[in-house]
Amino acid sequence: PVVPQTVFPPDGRVRITPTTSYPWVTIVRFNMWHPSGQNSWCSGAVIDNFHVLTAGHCVYLHDENGWAYDAWASSIRVIPAMDNGNDPLGEAWVTLMRSYTGWTVDRNHQHDWAVLTLDRNIGMFTGWMGRQTAAWWSGIYTGTLNTAGYPGDRDGGINMYWDSDSGRTADEYNHWYWMDTAG
Repeated sequence: PVVPQTVFPPDGRVRITPTTSYPWVTIVRFNMWHPSGQNSWCSGAVIDNFHVLTAGHCVYLHDENGWAYDAWASSIRVIPAMDNGNDPLGEAWVTLMRSYTGWTVDRNHQHDWAVLTLDRNIGMFTGWMGRQTAAWWSGIYTGTLNTAGYPGDRDGGINMYWDSDSGRTADEYNHWYWMDTAG
């Protein structure tokens, strides 16, 4: 079955090392501690001096997949450009977590994202990816998609990997959009 963690063959992920040049330096791994005392990690991207963009499910956990609560992570340590478990630029701690209620209340995967506010200006050292939105037919959705992060199925999540693929064509996206909104 296809699940969010599925990697479709062929697996073209490439390890990035060193991680201290742009754009890799803007990718972060962060360690989270949950109210239950459990910990985990996720990836994100620096989007300005004090903020990281990530998936909502990384920081707000629903009572599924073994988690026994609906709650925000209790603390998060952010490590920009982690390479083989090393933190070449130090660390920052999250002071504020935000997401849409579409994720936190409604569990809608179309709103599965979060913005983290940091206690120090790591963007001054890393630079950032920035943010962009556009109409559904824009090339930012149908062109080349690059993704980087710290996958759990590779090296225990201590190394950065990158992959690239083409996005949907405008016709594929239009078909998906109408199918998704019709239900």
